[in-house]
Amino acid sequence: MRLDRTKSNPSGVSPNVAYELFEKYGGEDCLQPVDSDVIYALMEELGGEDLILFVSREYASKASGICDTLGLRDLNLQNAWHVFSAMLPLMQAA
Repeated sequence: MRLDRTKSNPSGVSPNVAYELFEKYGGEDCLQPVDSDVIYALMEELGGEDLILFVSREYASKASGICDTLGLRDLNLQNAWHVFSAMLPLMQAA
């Protein structure tokens, strides 16, 4: 990070470092303490883990089963489109 003495925020340091070492850079800890048990209870009340899923559990199970039949050793950016192309007709037929 380039040092800029005219900035009001920390300069010459990455934001992550300035955040973690706020006292060293003249900052103050403004985080509010949160009871994680309350957060988990609220999450369960609103729908549990399903709240953070991108697809339904049924769809994920179906896709995982089809992916397993393809015999892949590795899923990566280089083969993702080929995997999608192989899975699509199987997902539509199932």
